[in-house]
Amino acid sequence: MSLYEILVNRPCVWILKELYEAEVINRKVYTIRVSDLKRVIRIEEPDKYIRILESNGLLHVDSISADMVISLNQKGKEFFKLFDKMKILIESQVKIVEEKPIAKIEYNLTDPEKKALFSVYKITKEVGDELPINALIIEKKQDAVYDKLQKLNLIAKVKNPKGKGMTISLTPAGKRVIQQEVSERLK
Repeated sequence: MSLYEILVNRPCVWILKELYEAEVINRKVYTIRVSDLKRVIRIEEPDKYIRILESNGLLHVDSISADMVISLNQKGKEFFKLFDKMKILIESQVKIVEEKPIAKIEYNLTDPEKKALFSVYKITKEVGDELPINALIIEKKQDAVYDKLQKLNLIAKVKNPKGKGMTISLTPAGKRVIQQEVSERLK
């Protein structure tokens, strides 16, 4: 059975649905004439889709004079029963995804950490990314602040390829934190 062939052709699913509802859910009829099906579903060429379903073993087709009579076989009933379950499963997953908010990372930076992050931002805007870390660290306790910002991936310390020492730059995550801080201050 080519599941793709059936699912790509929506009229195939509509025909199965109509037959399944008539026979299993409503328990009215077990067969449907194609001429009646054309009026209910309004498919231009139902013969094409009926042949796809028949070739995949989901329908039984009988020719009566100028018309055809179709009915679901057991495989067709099972297919549509599983199709309904899959639809319910997918719809319930969509609702779960819609109900859950997107994850948000909060750094809860202290004031000295925010000041250090802003100073890296300001100076790298003026000087560029080749800022020596020693130019920023004035006191010994500031070194711990910059280490924490590096562990949080808000800044990057890189060994200077030109010589001795380390340079510091803002990471994309650091830029986002600054944007959040600025937007919160503007509120």
